[in-house]
Amino acid sequence: MSAPASEKLRIATHFVLQSPAGQVDQVLRDVRILLGSDASMLGKPQVEAILTKYNQEKLVFAAAPDKPTRNILCSVAGLVDPKEGSVYMDPPTNKSYKFDNINRTWIVDAGRIKTSNEKVEAFRQNIQEAVNQYVKGAYLDESKYAAAVYGNDQGDITIVISAKNVALHNFWSGSWRTVFTLNIGASQKSTQISGSIKINVHYFEDGNVQLNTEFDHTEVISVTDPTATAAAVVAVIDTVETEYQTKLEEMYVDMHKYTFTAMRRFLPVTRNPMDWNPNAHKLAAQLKN
Repeated sequence: MSAPASEKLRIATHFVLQSPAGQVDQVLRDVRILLGSDASMLGKPQVEAILTKYNQEKLVFAAAPDKPTRNILCSVAGLVDPKEGSVYMDPPTNKSYKFDNINRTWIVDAGRIKTSNEKVEAFRQNIQEAVNQYVKGAYLDESKYAAAVYGNDQGDITIVISAKNVALHNFWSGSWRTVFTLNIGASQKSTQISGSIKINVHYFEDGNVQLNTEFDHTEVISVTDPTATAAAVVAVIDTVETEYQTKLEEMYVDMHKYTFTAMRRFLPVTRNPMDWNPNAHKLAAQLKN
């Protein structure tokens, strides 16, 4: 009995949303093949809806058409009106851009300017400058990452860092997504900063192995002037990202000592070391016969 169309679309959507970095087009192509005669259910409206969700969740970024930096596609930057489609604000320029979710390209949405709360904007600008300096030192290739800081009139500040490294000719790809939030709206001497790091690594030479891991962190920082607060925010991000990367490296270095030894025995069931001399085994076979 064939599954209903709604269930097939749900499964197809799930597969596409799980695509590793740089491979969503290949996954979408393969899903269409698997659907066979039902591939028509993945029409342009359905594909655009799926890819909009995928691009936002994966913090996809692309070069802006009128500036040297890259814009990140994230829900916090999107305009609320659904009639606008995929239109997002760029905080540094206060301009809006429309995103083509299928081709992953930006188009300038001329004529729209967003004004911001002056106090929030002062903090946002300083944090943006501090984050820009941080990512230049922490991430190796400017073409493979993007960073943005967003603010709203309620004082919510969101820092987004998205990086990806895709080498499909070498059978691997990876992505790193960092998001931190804090609020500086009220007159306060301290505030809570909360963040998460999500990592996906895919290796598929003669197999198919993925690493999906996530780490959450929360602490309290002092809120003083915009410059000092920005330095405190970046210090938290630097510490959390560095410590998490170090823990992952240590885990893989120690994996053969602990994880693999717990999965297999060092000796055969005879409790004797393996004799690698082929003549001994030939003699044993002859005696048995």
